[in-house]
Amino acid sequence: MSKSQAEPPPTGGTIAAPDHAAARRQAYELLIDAQVVDRDVAERAEDLLRQARDARWYDVRALVDYALAFRSLVDNTPPGAATRLHDEFVGWARRAGDPLATALALRARVDAPDRSATDPAGQIDDLVHAYEAAERIRTTVDRAFALHEIAGAFHQLRLWELTTEIYDEVERLSSGLRSPRALIGSFAFNRFYTLACELLHAREAGSMAEVHRRADRVDALRAEPRNPAIPPEWHKGVDDYAAICHVLAEDADADLLVARLDAKPGEAVDEQEVRALLQCVLAWHHMRHGRPAQAEPLILEGGQVLAETADAAFRSFALWLLARVHNRGMDDTGRDAMRRYHRGLLRARDDARAALVTSVRARLQTGRLRAERDRFAHESLTDPLTLLANRRALERRLQAVTPSTTLIMVDIDQFKPVNDGFGHDVGDEVLRRIGRILLDCVRPGDLAARLGGDEFMLVLDAADREVAVRRGYEVRDRIATEAWHELHASLEVAASVGVAWGARDGVTLYREVDEGLYRAKRAGGARVRSAATGDQAPGRGDGRPDPP
Repeated sequence: MSKSQAEPPPTGGTIAAPDHAAARRQAYELLIDAQVVDRDVAERAEDLLRQARDARWYDVRALVDYALAFRSLVDNTPPGAATRLHDEFVGWARRAGDPLATALALRARVDAPDRSATDPAGQIDDLVHAYEAAERIRTTVDRAFALHEIAGAFHQLRLWELTTEIYDEVERLSSGLRSPRALIGSFAFNRFYTLACELLHAREAGSMAEVHRRADRVDALRAEPRNPAIPPEWHKGVDDYAAICHVLAEDADADLLVARLDAKPGEAVDEQEVRALLQCVLAWHHMRHGRPAQAEPLILEGGQVLAETADAAFRSFALWLLARVHNRGMDDTGRDAMRRYHRGLLRARDDARAALVTSVRARLQTGRLRAERDRFAHESLTDPLTLLANRRALERRLQAVTPSTTLIMVDIDQFKPVNDGFGHDVGDEVLRRIGRILLDCVRPGDLAARLGGDEFMLVLDAADREVAVRRGYEVRDRIATEAWHELHASLEVAASVGVAWGARDGVTLYREVDEGLYRAKRAGGARVRSAATGDQAPGRGDGRPDPP
């Protein structure tokens, strides 16, 4: 049946199929701009949020809310307003029950301005729960992005071993990806960033074993060809941190750092902080090679900047260098005593940090196993082709229906000719796309299921006649206006829809929705019908007769 033969929707117009994929791309691009100080993202964010709310795109809304939460840090939003923003994000995510939203909301709350000094245990709790939520995300790209952001938060807490372990998982998930650019760029940057912090700490502690343990990773990362998908905003930052890691790991030629200091400023990172770090690492190199006169002005300039930075590894390294400058008048005995005292403090802090890493790693492993168990249980109730609930899950849900439940049954019109005329690969992709459409048409608490073949069912937690019929027309029109020509130039797909609401039990409700679908089919297809109202479903309201 062609789309032109279908009856009109209740409003008398047509419903344009929203472009979910385009909105996702825009949301990921917004994440890039949210990190650039001089770019205004508010208007674009509001437009995307409006689209996401209207279309019930939880993934798009989660990504945009996360970008706004990140932007609040860039803009130095007052603590009270930032905390409200984070708490609202977490509240919405919990109500939605979406794992991507949950993971990103909890991750964002870790950065709330009033938590870093007052609630470290709460920060770790949020990250553990965010990690478990991320392990439940079915979309590979979104899962990789969520894990990447969680790894960054562990970095901020100086749990670098956990950061590296999660980055290894992100690398496996994102291997070969060229989008989203926000993930590709920040991943390339942050792997060097974490390595730089580990090496700064190892050099400060005088632990050559730790330096050597990381040298091979530095060489491997520097040898990788640059992914062309990395946004230009990240290029300088990646190159700066790669140079810093190389010099710290290999005690390499300082000319590499001089060249980076002379490079054109970048956009996507704090340029003043990176420049200060380049100066301090260059100063450290000069001091190691007996050039204190060249080191001192670099330490006094760069060290003062890093002494105020939020990154603990940068700050500690800078204060260590500043102490060496200010204590240069000590005799050898005094300097040796200060060095032993400093390294003793570092060892004590590292012992506590190692114990925390072990504890948190065990909690993450427990969360991963719990997510895997739930994933296996979910798969037993999921149709493998469309990723909707399967008949078993639907039957369980129908056993618990109440008079406040609505069923919408969907059957593809003339589906056999699709398989016969275009091939089963095209037929399978048609079913997959319809699965995505139906998922877009349900809210938290609703269920979208595949009965089998080309039949589907929506179970809505509402029993309002107008809502039921309007949602039935929405499903029909979303299917009719999908870009089927992308699969084949002459392909068109239409669906018949039955609706039923308010029955006392699942058996009655199922019988009524099946009768509604039968009436829609008998009327010629591409129609919405209910058993309760005869041939004409309520809610159309345009006063026009059915097409012949």
